[in-house]
Amino acid sequence: MPSTSTARKSLELSAAEIRTLPSRGEAERASNFVDRYGIQITGTETVWLTVPAKTAVIEIVLEAQSMARALRGRDLVGAEQLETWSKDRCFTDTSAVSKTLWIQGFFPGSLRLALPNQLELLRSKGLVAPRREEFVAGAVAGFIAAGRSLFRGYLIRTEQSTFCFGESGLLELEGLNPGVHPTAGIAASLRKSRNSPVM
Repeated sequence: MPSTSTARKSLELSAAEIRTLPSRGEAERASNFVDRYGIQITGTETVWLTVPAKTAVIEIVLEAQSMARALRGRDLVGAEQLETWSKDRCFTDTSAVSKTLWIQGFFPGSLRLALPNQLELLRSKGLVAPRREEFVAGAVAGFIAAGRSLFRGYLIRTEQSTFCFGESGLLELEGLNPGVHPTAGIAASLRKSRNSPVM
């Protein structure tokens, strides 16, 4: 049985650890972010969120980026990637109605398959691959809400692109290689129902 002094030390935070804790104001900002976008983490790689009417995905990304360093100790997205997405209509367009998304950042069993086979795997489960901007919205929502990526350390494909989460944050890789890659899984989406799919 550990001594009292050992137990006390295990409960103490170092000065460096204390400096990385979010302030009350930062924690409240994150809580408001989670509430405003209806974010729910329902599994290790799974997130629900709502993109409100007249809200562009890039707005969600920029808001998450503004909190990430203070809240989680690192940037969420690199500056060059943010600039690219800020000029991409997939990320800047808005809708007249809100959209609720279910995003699974890594779909089990999707490694070591070519993209057509990954898409067929999703279809066999009644799922689809999310669009690029949908996946990014889910990824940044999950990072702010849970403090981790949804990737499990893999490259993640959507139908149109491939993403990774590295030292500089979330990155969309140029070019989509549809062939077999040992560390490239695929993300899953369920667009038309608020109910979680049966896996």
